[in-house]
Formats: sequence, C-alpha cells, structure tokens
Amino acid sequence: MVPMHCRQWPSPSEKRECTFMSRAGDLTPDFTLTRGARPIVVRQLLAEVAARIPVRVLLWAGAPLPVLRPWRGDVRKIRDRLMAGTQIQCALDARERPLHCHHEKTIVIDNRIAFVGGIDLTSFNGDRWDGQGHPPRGAAGWHDVAARIAGPAVRDAADNFAMRWEATTGEVLPPVTQPSLAGDIEVQLVRTVPNGMYRMAPARRFSTARVVPSRASNRTSVHLPREPVPLVAGGDRHPA
Repeated sequence: MVPMHCRQWPSPSEKRECTFMSRAGDLTPDFTLTRGARPIVVRQLLAEVAARIPVRVLLWAGAPLPVLRPWRGDVRKIRDRLMAGTQIQCALDARERPLHCHHEKTIVIDNRIAFVGGIDLTSFNGDRWDGQGHPPRGAAGWHDVAARIAGPAVRDAADNFAMRWEATTGEVLPPVTQPSLAGDIEVQLVRTVPNGMYRMAPARRFSTARVVPSRASNRTSVHLPREPVPLVAGGDRHPA
C-alpha cells in the first residue's frame, strides 16, 4: 500500500531530525503517493522536507550495461531529476556482483519510524500505486507489502543505511540513539550482504533470524523474508 507511507512523513512545517530512504533503483521522482484532487508527489514532498531537515536518498546505481534495466544512465537521470533545484541529497550505490541488484526498500524517519518492504515508489514496469479498496485497473498487479516498524529495530534499519551511505559517499552519519520500546512484539531485521561488499559488514557470516527455531510455535513468531530478485535481459524483472 503506497498511501500508508504518507501518514508518517513529517509535515513540511514540523521540525524534525532527518529522513533516510534507500531504494533499489526504481524510483520515479514524479510518482504520486496519493491520488485525487491534491496528489502528493514524491519529489515535491522530499523537497519540502529537505528545506528544513536533511533528506538522504540512496539508490542502486543500476545495471552497468544498457541491455538491462534500469541501467546506470537511467538512474543518473533519476538522481539529477530528484535533486534539481532542491536540497535533497542523493547518492548512487554501485557495489554489486554480476547479475545482482540491490533489493532494499527502506524509509527511516527521525530514527523513530521505519518502513521496510518490497514496494517501489515507481511507475517503472507498471504503476505500483494501490489504495485501500484495491481498485481493478485492467493490468497485471504487483504483490508487494511493507511493514511499519517502531522501537529498537528502527536503529538496525538506520545503521544499515548509514553503512551503505558511508561506503558510497564517505560521509559518516551520527550514531543513532536506541529508540525506546514501542510495544510488546519483538522484531529482528536480518540482512544478506555478499562478502567484501562493504568494509563495515562482517565477512563470512550468515546470520539466521532467532525466530527460525521457533517456527513450530508460529502463534508468536512471523518470518517475513525479502528475497533478492536477479536481473533479466530485456528490462523485465519478475514482480516480487
């Protein structure tokens, strides 16, 4: 549900700390988060917020060859369009392996709230927007979800962004204070990082979520994987 993101975005008049966004390269600056008489547009919203607080956007740099989409020329145009005439900071992460792409879709707001999931804010390969009523539009839909996270797990999302941002730009972001508990449900974020991809990530370490041993007790544990999707020649990736 794309519209859900708007409810927790800082109002342009609110004094907040920071907003981070990492996307997998599929970001349309003119994508409308809400539809109707007064649509909210991604670039306009980020620009208004960036006029008051730091807004950092990290995009996958794209495929190195134009036979695959989005390729780096496409993403450079996205970056330039997003930043033009605004104070939005946008960097392109080119760390990758052959036939590999970043699949992270994360938004962190004020180090208090995070959205983690598979939803792209884009019209690439089809409009990803949806509403509460799931109106039919006569085209193939996208089966994607995102989770809103509050509490200590937000720090993990922010730290992961900071790791990638530092590796890409050289800027070291201030450490995040551990957020207070926000409820009685324990949340753990588990990431997959290829060996040697980032200097700050431990090598040869495969961490398994603590919930896995208790899958039999699924009344108290829910495992939500976000699998990577390989690039396919011809510009299409199977909707995840």
